[in-house]
Amino acid sequence: MGRIAGIVIAAGGGRRIGGPEALLRRGEALLVDTVCGIAREVGCAPLVVVLGAAANQVRAAAALTGTTVVVDKAWGTGLGSSLRVGLEALTEATSPTAPARATAASTGGAPAVSRAGLPVASPASAPAASRAGLPPAPPAGAPAASRAGPPASTASAPAASPAGAPGASPAGAPAASPDGAAGGPVDAALVLTVDMPGVTVEAARRVALLPHPGALVCATYAGLRSYPMLLGRRHWPGIATLAKSDVGARPYLLAHQTEIVDIACDAVADGHRLDKPDLVTAFGLTRPTAD
Repeated sequence: MGRIAGIVIAAGGGRRIGGPEALLRRGEALLVDTVCGIAREVGCAPLVVVLGAAANQVRAAAALTGTTVVVDKAWGTGLGSSLRVGLEALTEATSPTAPARATAASTGGAPAVSRAGLPVASPASAPAASRAGLPPAPPAGAPAASRAGPPASTASAPAASPAGAPGASPAGAPAASPDGAAGGPVDAALVLTVDMPGVTVEAARRVALLPHPGALVCATYAGLRSYPMLLGRRHWPGIATLAKSDVGARPYLLAHQTEIVDIACDAVADGHRLDKPDLVTAFGLTRPTAD
């Protein structure tokens, strides 16, 4: 079983919902901490969190326990910049010669490693469907359903990995050393985004079931590719080079269509993105209150 690292992208400004998604709360926990908990539950170590909009405010309010925090200064150009920054930070952190990196303290006042992504243009009117940054999955005998509708259940999804499967670690487990010394080198990275609060541990486990250096695995909802996404280490340089604006990994994935494995997650997760104010309420989320 290969070792898996994690990238949580929490850099968006939440223009369509009135503020950064990372600062939304589900109960007492910030959404960014909830997503980090999913990554830890799957066994991701090390875990990189990419902040952008309101980065200082997020660092002050969030726990970000056991994570390496990086800041995408070009977050406003789209998801592509944040994905690139996350992959570059993870590559550095898992290099055999990498020094020990600072992690976020449980009290929230974590030192951030500031990293500037390359500025690329992103049209303000880009449709929400493109924000997944992934090409649509091939239809299975019928046209893919619209993402606007609720995700349909599917019987074709592979069985999920059991909670005690090799490579998994409990949410409270300490992170492995950056070079993966606790179990060998890191083979793949699981990418999650904070603007998809319907993603579950079960969906993440399905996508992360078989990490290896050549992996290209995407969750699908109603036949369309989205996150979580498992990226084998062999693909990191190419994805980082081609990641652009809000299309993210799409250019690279289009060039490697035959290597992609699609995992239907409709039955275990909700693939909607937070691109409408009413979805904030629908997912049971609350905005931070002014002091």
